[in-house]
Amino acid sequence: MLAVKSIAESSAFGSTQLVSNSKHVTINNNQFLSSVANSLRKRLLVDDKEDTCKSVDVLRKSTRSLLAELSVMDINFWPSDMNIAYGKTEIRQLFLHFNLWFASIRDGYCDYRDTGGRLITQKLKPLVDAIKTIPCSTSECERCFNAVNLIMTDLRSRLTIDHVAALMFIKLHGPPLSKWKPQLYVSSWLAQHRSTTDTRTRVAAAAVEEDLQNPDPLWDIL
Repeated sequence: MLAVKSIAESSAFGSTQLVSNSKHVTINNNQFLSSVANSLRKRLLVDDKEDTCKSVDVLRKSTRSLLAELSVMDINFWPSDMNIAYGKTEIRQLFLHFNLWFASIRDGYCDYRDTGGRLITQKLKPLVDAIKTIPCSTSECERCFNAVNLIMTDLRSRLTIDHVAALMFIKLHGPPLSKWKPQLYVSSWLAQHRSTTDTRTRVAAAAVEEDLQNPDPLWDIL
């Protein structure tokens, strides 16, 4: 969001200068959110017009059940005469679905419900974060496909699936070189009696300022 505001204020995207154009219509916020919701429904739900085989019917019921369970987290779906037990069954199913700790999630949801949806405690945050992982588009998959095309070239056709998966993870989530600490990896390499005389290494590229301003929590693990 900060990056978008910065681009709007500077009227420049990288080296491209942005100019106003009467042909470009401003996005309607409500329409945009409705489109996101419709996109989620298409990806989560199976169309009733599709094949009615047993497997499709099971999937349809499962996805409908998931949406009903997720609705207890949205105050817009709460009934006016909500009782003290509202949402406990759905929260239990969500904790099973996302493999979370039920006692903590239950207590966090009670605080969330009692405050009218205004307070999200640390106990409830794991469930909120898990719900946010449900994709509303295929953009993440497209980024993965692009990463594969960059990794699996004609000169690297003997990479195993495990190596490609590891390289994809680093490509998509790895830290910039200026933040990477190679000491542990170098020690592991030398401990396996690998050769250190490799003239094929390249000069490290300059650090991207945007990457340094928006650190990824996974970088500390890597």
